[in-house]
Amino acid sequence: GYRIPSLKELYYQWIDHEPNIYGNPNLKATSNDYLSISFDKRTINNDFSVIFYYNNIRNMISTEYQTDGLYYRNYDKVILYGYNIHYSRKINQYSSFKLVYNYTHPSSKSSEILEGISKHAFRVNFINEIIENKLKLILNIKYGGEKFNFDQEEDFVGNQSIKNLDNYFLVDLIFASRINSIINLKYGVKNISDY
Repeated sequence: GYRIPSLKELYYQWIDHEPNIYGNPNLKATSNDYLSISFDKRTINNDFSVIFYYNNIRNMISTEYQTDGLYYRNYDKVILYGYNIHYSRKINQYSSFKLVYNYTHPSSKSSEILEGISKHAFRVNFINEIIENKLKLILNIKYGGEKFNFDQEEDFVGNQSIKNLDNYFLVDLIFASRINSIINLKYGVKNISDY
């Protein structure tokens, strides 16, 4: 993979913003070696796949807080590796089930570049057709594992800069109605568990 810096990352100067944001004309292009291997099995009623991956990123572009604001810079090395699992099953002609699980292991000398990455995440989706071609029940469950947020400004002045963000579940229950060939209506409750 290869990505050149954007015009914003190279030349941006927003001094009316707090903190100020500055581009860096000396940025190097980001490059990476991405290796993966996958296994798939597909049948009429079942799909299964697993992907193992390794991503070695060099000169990753992000920001760094300095005295007068945020500057774009290159980070030496970031490595992400893990696996993704996908399984779906047609239970019967009216119902289906899908599960997606992701495991990501990040590493870098600069921990701030790893913010916002959950090691564990999964999604479950269940669909049941209550009235054929007219009404469906959809249940979605999503989990995001613990991650952290890095406050560059607090780090710069020597304060606590890492805030751990708790894991979470989102559960949505939705009904989807097909009124006619043009109009579809969805209604339900998002985040039932309010967690």
